[in-house]
Amino acid sequence: MATSSQSTVGKVIAIDFYCSSCQKQGQWAEFYCKKCLKFYCVKCIIKHGKKFVKHVPYGIAEKDKWPVPRNELQDLHEDKHIEKFCYIR
Repeated sequence: MATSSQSTVGKVIAIDFYCSSCQKQGQWAEFYCKKCLKFYCVKCIIKHGKKFVKHVPYGIAEKDKWPVPRNELQDLHEDKHIEKFCYIR
């Protein structure tokens, strides 16, 4: 299961994900595979690409296709709707 980190500055929320495959915590994900529903760092995406040739992972440039952990965003301000969302790392 991928874990995420979020920070808030005013009403801007930035969310980063950790690699789902790495055993060590703290390795940021740079890819997301929609078929596997997992996040991968550079080292792990190479292994993933060899095993799952037909999967097309999304890189950081396509972060708009990555999932948003809705439960974490809703818990942040339960009484308000999200006004801005930012993918800056």
